[in-house]
Amino acid sequence: MTALELCRRCKESVAAARDALARDTLLDLAGLDAEIARMCGEFAGMPAAERIGAAEALRELVAALDLLTIALGAQQARWRDSALRRARERAADTYRRAPTADREPG
Repeated sequence: MTALELCRRCKESVAAARDALARDTLLDLAGLDAEIARMCGEFAGMPAAERIGAAEALRELVAALDLLTIALGAQQARWRDSALRRARERAADTYRRAPTADREPG
């Protein structure tokens, strides 16, 4: 597989990951690092004349990875906020159900 084909495959993997995030699905990005390492190895061995044309493909991949990073951060924030909200609701529910004698004067 050529460096450009590997780059295209990495971009497709990143796009699929962003689609999964849009559905609020957990991601398994195992193997993406190996794909990118393989791609980088292929780019390193590419003739200098071909590297200029390949630079745009790499810029697109970096932009796609940046968008994935932003989407992952947003998902983590949503999940963290949801977990905090559920914890507060459980605590409030427990407090409401506790006998009044157990409550601190206040």
